Amino acid sequence: MLCNDMGLSMTAAFTIFAKTVTREKRIPFEVSADPFYSESNLKHLQRVAAELNAGKSARLLKIKLDLSLDYFLDFTKKMARIFSRPGPISID
Repeated sequence: MLCNDMGLSMTAAFTIFAKTVTREKRIPFEVSADPFYSESNLKHLQRVAAELNAGKSARLLKIKLDLSLDYFLDFTKKMARIFSRPGPISID
C-alpha cells in the first residue's frame, strides 16, 4: 500500500532497493533486532495476558493501540530514510 501511495509498484520499489544495495554495497537502512521479542516486552505481554484473563480488557486495548502506533511510526521513518536519499532515484 505504501508503494502505491508513493506512485510505485512493489516491483519498482524492490528494483530501487536492489540497485541501491548494488551501488552502495550496503543495505540502505538500519537493520536491528525486533524489540517485540525482547525480554522486557515478553514479560510485559505476560502481564497483559494475565490482566486480560482477569477481565481488564480496556487496558489491553490501549496497549494494542500504543504498540500499533509505535510500529507504524518506526516503519514510516525507515521508509522515509530509504526514499529520501539525495539525488535522483533511478530504476534503470
